[in-house]
Amino acid sequence: MATLLLVEPMPDLQRSLVALLQARGYQVVTAANGAGALEILSRVPHPSAILLDVTEPIAGDATLIAALDHREIPVIVLSAVCGAHRELPARTVAVLIGRPIRTEVLLEIVGRVCRPPLAMQAISQAG
Repeated sequence: MATLLLVEPMPDLQRSLVALLQARGYQVVTAANGAGALEILSRVPHPSAILLDVTEPIAGDATLIAALDHREIPVIVLSAVCGAHRELPARTVAVLIGRPIRTEVLLEIVGRVCRPPLAMQAISQAG
């Protein structure tokens, strides 16, 4: 089962996204901000993906940016602000999803990003 780290400051949206993703079989851990995300990453060092709300430029959260730069975790950026994701390391941003979030688009992208490599799929199907 894929584990997702959802970084979303709006409690109502966070609850809605958690319910949606859990209904599809994902395990979801949440944080309201970058500091909370770093604390979770110390306990869950390798989530399958990070869904990161970026409502404004995030230069002030240099610690989170540095942590993401040193990990091989795909980041799905959720933002209504054009260009807000530019401060993230380019190699970590798997995709940018604009707001408002369309449920079917989010689920398709999360499914693609969290899909195990083809070799692992073949092994699990053969077993």
